[in-house]
Amino acid sequence: MNETEPDEIALAAEARSVAHSAATIATSWAATHLQASSKHRLLNMGWNTAVGALVGRPAHGLSAGVRLADLNLVLVRDDTLLRNRPVSGTSPADLVTWLRTTAAALGGRDSRLSLPPYDPPAGFSATTPLPVVSPDASTQLNTYFARAAAILDDLSREHETDDDPRCWPRDFDLSLRIPLAQAEDRYVDVSYGEFDGAVCWGVWPSDETEAPTLRQGSWVEGDRPGAILLESELPEFGGERAIREWLSSILPPLLHG
Repeated sequence: MNETEPDEIALAAEARSVAHSAATIATSWAATHLQASSKHRLLNMGWNTAVGALVGRPAHGLSAGVRLADLNLVLVRDDTLLRNRPVSGTSPADLVTWLRTTAAALGGRDSRLSLPPYDPPAGFSATTPLPVVSPDASTQLNTYFARAAAILDDLSREHETDDDPRCWPRDFDLSLRIPLAQAEDRYVDVSYGEFDGAVCWGVWPSDETEAPTLRQGSWVEGDRPGAILLESELPEFGGERAIREWLSSILPPLLHG
């Protein structure tokens, strides 16, 4: 098991918290102009490799997102970065104002932006500046999300899904839904995010199923039984291989059992 120093854990958690807040702010663009409800897919974001950011659905020719490597809000058109603004040290209210005025200057509709219709991240305050985050922590966060997006992209192609990996800003997880061939209402969600306060990979069947044999990780019960693999349990080197091997051992029985 790869042990991480407590201060590194704290820095990583802070980077994730700031990124979560930034994703909520960026989603205000789609929430306002697409008039989406709290659970509507129009509110989710995708990993944009060209920009290196989580980017939301377009509205009036523009998409808003957050670049994780340096924690910047971004405005994008057709995979091209147009404007960016660091979020650390700035209040959410000021960042929303920047988003609105900058988008208007780029030809977007100038209207008051509303935060998405769900509870904001813990500790989120419109008037309190977001913490300044260690560059190493934000770089690591970017690496993890880029890795997760690549793995989920591979799964999408392998299983020929109509879905693509999406980040749900409400929970700040990146997930892919893989439908089961034998039943329209059955599926498996594969996600990278938090579960009970721990950052992990998760495999969540849509209905009750027997716990598969896990080569690594834990089977969890509760409102949504599933299997998890903690990020902290992955080796420092070869973590991506461990994730892929784990998914290869757990998904076939669920999808074809």
